[in-house]
Amino acid sequence: MGKVVKASPKNWSTRESLEFYSVSRRRITDLYDSEKVFLPRMLKPGMKVLDVGCALGGFYNIMKEIMPSISYYGCDFAETLIRRAKKDNTGAEFLVANSARLPFADGSFDLVNCAGTCHMIPDYREAIREIYRITGRFCIFDVRLTDRKIDFDMNTCYQKLSFGPSGWDGESLSPYVIVNAREFLRQLLSDLTPKPKAVYATGYLRAPAAGVVAPLREVCMAVFMLEKPECSFNGRTEICMDIPYDYTEEEEFKEDLWFGPSKLHERLGQK
Repeated sequence: MGKVVKASPKNWSTRESLEFYSVSRRRITDLYDSEKVFLPRMLKPGMKVLDVGCALGGFYNIMKEIMPSISYYGCDFAETLIRRAKKDNTGAEFLVANSARLPFADGSFDLVNCAGTCHMIPDYREAIREIYRITGRFCIFDVRLTDRKIDFDMNTCYQKLSFGPSGWDGESLSPYVIVNAREFLRQLLSDLTPKPKAVYATGYLRAPAAGVVAPLREVCMAVFMLEKPECSFNGRTEICMDIPYDYTEEEEFKEDLWFGPSKLHERLGQK
């Protein structure tokens, strides 16, 4: 490549991007199968919800369709998207914000949703710490995982952004972050304060999206949901992951409370 690939708000501020988000990711039927596992179950009456990386606020329509009584807030780092989101969704609150420095107090929201964003952030660990910090109970986000050893390099793992039939413009790029699954679980259990009460995940293997340049032919498209305790938590973290990788016998995770993949929906039904 010859230069470091960096995400830029202008890459999401093009006419093609605005047209794409005006018609995409706005209905329940637009959710991926993995996204349907957590969000519809966790939205409860009266919840205050933040949507990080909200684009034009399409998830406002999705969440309101699932649970009309929620209070929705959306943020994105692209000011052009936020201006349009405010115009199109008068019943919601929107602001420009960086996912690594969210301008909210600890525990400000009942649920924080961050869809299609973390895998484009090189410092995804800081972004996850932030969305976990500002939630009072649940946060949901997606990542790209592999069971192979991988050292992320923004020069060799990136996505050529394309939002319409005209294809890639030859310039717009975004990092495409793939993380080793074992290492990622280790990070979740060590990075966050207080430590999670529960870690849930679902995902499946498939080829990276069109336009992705990466050293792997397939990755795990994984969605995680973390449950944050109300106060300092010294118990065993409940872990239930329906993903293609199994770490239940790993010595470093022996202290955690594991439930098999078949128990995922049962455990979620108790929340």
